[in-house]
Amino acid sequence: MAPLCKAINAEYANKFEGQDPRTVYSGQVDPEWTVISVGPFEVHIRDIKTGKGFKNIAATLVQNGEEKVLTHMIFGRLTLPEGGRQDDFNLIVEPPSPYASRIPFHTHPSNCKIARTVSRYGFRNYIQSARDPVYLPNAKIPRKGGGIEWAEYVTLKDAEDRLTAPSMAFFADTFLSLPVILPDLKSLDFWLPTMVMTIEFKFPIPKPSNPHCSQRTVAIFSRGQFVNSPSSRHDIYLEIWTAPNDTTEETDDWKEHQRCLAVATQMAVVVPADVNRKKGKSGTPALGKAKL
Repeated sequence: MAPLCKAINAEYANKFEGQDPRTVYSGQVDPEWTVISVGPFEVHIRDIKTGKGFKNIAATLVQNGEEKVLTHMIFGRLTLPEGGRQDDFNLIVEPPSPYASRIPFHTHPSNCKIARTVSRYGFRNYIQSARDPVYLPNAKIPRKGGGIEWAEYVTLKDAEDRLTAPSMAFFADTFLSLPVILPDLKSLDFWLPTMVMTIEFKFPIPKPSNPHCSQRTVAIFSRGQFVNSPSSRHDIYLEIWTAPNDTTEETDDWKEHQRCLAVATQMAVVVPADVNRKKGKSGTPALGKAKL
């Protein structure tokens, strides 16, 4: 999703200046059809409808002549245009409003231990994660009522990296899935391909001048509740929040300064890991390591 979103942003940077992706919908048809190999790809874009406040487009990621990802994207403004004003029909609810949501983390990142990145992740050298200890027991002993809740800070390690709209698609796929902790699957070698994902962008990414929010770290909260047949299909609900500035210490009001950047949902399935390996090997030759 991230390379697709980046390609669309580049295509429409001049045509649709000042607009950001508001909602992304991606659909995939078959678990064996979803693998994207390391190598060249194309993004085919088609305009659907352009209105006063939103622009609808459809985009398809194509590789080796196959349609890999189907996407419907709606662009709109996340901030008021210069000279614009907030009126009765253009409200923004944020702290200190009692109606505003607060970041669902209990622990400031300065008090979270750095976690080991999963070894099979090809991007593991480029990110660093720190998990909120309040949620750790839930991964071992499910909370009453079932399901799993998970929260961790994810940081882009390179000091020159910055959060971008396309990177939200990557972060939206970073979480602990419910099937991963199920005893019945722990001894199996499996893969969790995403079948359908939606991403809705909320607040804009903070500017570098914001003293309360990091430019390289996000706080990711996720929840999984259901696993059903066929193929152990399961749901994920996820929120991507800003995180405190990397150089700041914990204060009593640190949560009041954080904003939700995006909300994502997806449905994924469980298939043998060999499906991923075989398709990956049969794809285009590797072009070397890719950085996020």
